[in-house]
Amino acid sequence: MIEYKEYIIRLFFENTCWNSDNLYSFLCESSKNILDFHVSKGLSFNISSSPSENFASSYCLSLSPDLNGSIGYIVSSFPLYGSKNSHTIPINKISEVYHQVQEFKDLKKCWNQTFNSRRKDYLFYGRMYFPELLLEGLYARKISPTKQFILSYFNNPEKSDGISLTAQFQHNTSKWSTEYTYSTDDAMFGFRGLWNFGEVPKRVSINEKQNDDSASLSNNGQLSIGTEVYYGIFHKIGGLSTALRFTTLPSYIKNPLTMTLTLNPVMGHISAAYSIKAGNDFSLSSRFNFNIFSYESTLDLGFELWRRSQLPESSLSQIPLSSDLAVPLNPRTSIIKLSTGSRKNIRILWEWRYKGLLCSFGAIFDLNSHLSILKSFGFEFQCFS
Repeated sequence: MIEYKEYIIRLFFENTCWNSDNLYSFLCESSKNILDFHVSKGLSFNISSSPSENFASSYCLSLSPDLNGSIGYIVSSFPLYGSKNSHTIPINKISEVYHQVQEFKDLKKCWNQTFNSRRKDYLFYGRMYFPELLLEGLYARKISPTKQFILSYFNNPEKSDGISLTAQFQHNTSKWSTEYTYSTDDAMFGFRGLWNFGEVPKRVSINEKQNDDSASLSNNGQLSIGTEVYYGIFHKIGGLSTALRFTTLPSYIKNPLTMTLTLNPVMGHISAAYSIKAGNDFSLSSRFNFNIFSYESTLDLGFELWRRSQLPESSLSQIPLSSDLAVPLNPRTSIIKLSTGSRKNIRILWEWRYKGLLCSFGAIFDLNSHLSILKSFGFEFQCFS
């Protein structure tokens, strides 16, 4: 379950017509959400509120294994429209789930239809952790419909060089994107690029039948090729990676799927992942990792399963139709996730809503351990208003 501040930042990008699917850093999001999902440790509480469309605050408290907490605030120049109440927010909006890549959009056209062409919105985020007094901050600025600047800040007062700054300039169009990054840690420079291939398919209504050509993967899929290069001046350490992604678009009427292939020639690491939404409430993912230098390999498997509420038939007429089925679907109330692999590690996560409280329980098991197979577990409770 993502934090409230992460959800608000996503709302800002969504409301300002920014498509994160077109960035290299989100290339393997579907498989990571199913296989590498976050599991809380100990017992933690998160109370957040949004008294206005331009302001939000969050208060976190962790009681175990250590007593600590944090206070965070978010200010935005643009109204953050969207559900921000834990009573009504869809669980799939705050959970790490299989991600459906959206179709290409003309960002300039979307922007001009919604905003003033000269508008340059911004978002401020600040957070302090107790008792360490660690300070975290973020500043995001829209420069144009296709360009934005992000500056992140982290300060650890216990270290003499505890200040860390990371600046990002992102240029995102409907067909390609580039990211330029500089970090004060090791004076590191980085570049990321992503290029998409394929045409935007024509949308077909539910009652309209697709022919064999229009329903094929080639006509309803998107191929993306990306690369990342970075270099640290102080320690003279560099890196290179490249990746491929093929994913179906929302116009594909069969089971959505995503395939990725990543290669790091410096480390000799190759990773291939396959994720599919096998049903409306069930998704699967598998990933194979191999190192060409050490010949070590790992295999990871995982799934996510949704549960829906049981409503009387009289209430079904008020539920909107799903995008791919001509039948009404009850709202989702909980999700169960499990992932395991050849290293004999098992991750389990259960997220659900109890009235106006968002709850999460997770555990990590290590079957190789000789002391205790239970490595860690945790409960997390969040309340938004």
